[in-house]
Amino acid sequence: MNQVQIVHAAAEHADELAAMNLEFNGVIMEEEQLREYLANRREIILIAMDGEQATGFICAQVFHSFCYERPNAEITELYVRESAREQGVASRLVRQMEQELRTSGVKTVTILTSSYNEPAWRTYESAGYRTQEETVFQHKLIPME
Repeated sequence: MNQVQIVHAAAEHADELAAMNLEFNGVIMEEEQLREYLANRREIILIAMDGEQATGFICAQVFHSFCYERPNAEITELYVRESAREQGVASRLVRQMEQELRTSGVKTVTILTSSYNEPAWRTYESAGYRTQEETVFQHKLIPME
């Protein structure tokens, strides 16, 4: 593996992001739709590039509330292709995202991940994240197709 660089996702990465999202979430996203989404910058998306090959991505959203002095954020997705796992790519993506969020004035970062995703737990714990004693409530407003 060459020197991996972490960059902001841009329209030129739409095809790679679409392919990785299909691998990760099983969701097909049209490249043109993704290009438009990237142009609107609704969230921070970083992509790990090994030369011309995308090896992973991380997404985060920043939340502002009048109730708090500083914004909070949530890392919503983290994915590394199988061929690039166990090489520090996920850790680098997390560190770079934290830097981006810190620059945005974010005070606290929250991550929701499944209880059976042990590789993700190891990555987050090694980056200093700790589990919290909270309950997550969820209500589906639109049935899953």
